[in-house]
Amino acid sequence: MRSMSRLSMGMLALAFLFGCAKPEQIVLLPDDDGHVGKAIVETTSGTVTLDKANEGTRISKATEEPAAPNVVPDNEIEARYAAAMAAKSRKPVKFILYYQTGGTALVPSSQAKLPEILSTLKSWVSPEVAVVGHTDTVGAEDANHRLALDRAKMVHGLLLGIGIPASAIEVTSHGEKNLLVQTADELPEPRNRRVEVSIR
Repeated sequence: MRSMSRLSMGMLALAFLFGCAKPEQIVLLPDDDGHVGKAIVETTSGTVTLDKANEGTRISKATEEPAAPNVVPDNEIEARYAAAMAAKSRKPVKFILYYQTGGTALVPSSQAKLPEILSTLKSWVSPEVAVVGHTDTVGAEDANHRLALDRAKMVHGLLLGIGIPASAIEVTSHGEKNLLVQTADELPEPRNRRVEVSIR
């Protein structure tokens, strides 16, 4: 479908060309998973097939044959199509932040990654974010529910600080009920002390 969508965009480019009679470039981009489809560019004088990543052709007139395909450099693609590429839908992303025991302080490795994570989250346009707090099984269940919520609220504050609107953020606590690593009760497990941040 993605390839078909891009083919459709190419067809739209042709329609624009025919209406304005100005040279136009058509480029076949790979899907996010690397798959490359196929685009057939046709005028009244000839046809070319694009079936390689970043392969493109140029058309000057509807009555002239399309130019021989060539691979367009990445920097040229970014310069010409950055807006269109940014506007396409993005795949959901999930981050996990880990916490020190018994509180809302991040472990050093998560603290170090935090700026990069926030930068990524800030780059989304109109995001929907789910923030879910978790604990390990040490302590009472109700206390762990509150602690997980405090951790999630801490992340919520960070997201507000980078400009994500409150209406776009859902904050919940799973306490000790949704363990990443199954353990017995009252067993400390660093991987269970976490906040999961999902954005789509």
